Amino acid sequence: MNSANPRRANKVPASKTEKIAAAILLPLLLLGLWFVWNSTHDSRVAEINALLQADAEIAAYPYRFRVVALRDHTAVVTSPRNAQSSILRALKIIEPELNLTNPDSPEVIAAQKRLASVQKKAKRIVLSRPDIDHIDWRLDRNWLRLHGVQPG
Repeated sequence: MNSANPRRANKVPASKTEKIAAAILLPLLLLGLWFVWNSTHDSRVAEINALLQADAEIAAYPYRFRVVALRDHTAVVTSPRNAQSSILRALKIIEPELNLTNPDSPEVIAAQKRLASVQKKAKRIVLSRPDIDHIDWRLDRNWLRLHGVQPG
C-alpha cells in the first residue's frame, strides 16, 4: 500500500514566473491597501476624540460622544438623541435607574439637563479646533441597537 499523500501527488510546483509575479503583486496589493486606509483615515478624528475623553465630565458621562468623520470644516459627531428620536429612550439607557413614568418629573428634567450640558461641552471642545466650524450631530443608531432599542 502506498502511504504517499494523494494531495501532494497532485500539487504542481509554482513556476519561476508565478513566484516572481507573486513577489511583485503582493507588495503592490499591500501598498494599495495602505493608500486606501490612509486616504480614509483622518488622524484629526482621533485627536478630537482624545480631547473629548480627556475632559473629566465628558469621560465620566455614560454616553461617549465621539467624532466619526470630518468633512471640510464640519465634524460629524454621534449623539444618543436627535429631533426625531425620543430623549427618554436615550435616558433609559444612560440612567437606567431613572423612573421615566413621569417625563415632567424633576429627576427626568435634571437628567435631560445633564445630557444637554455634556453635549454642549462636547460641542465647545470640537468647535475649539481652528479647522472645525460646524457640527453635524448624528443619531448613534449602533449604540441604540447595542442597547436593544430600534432607532426610529
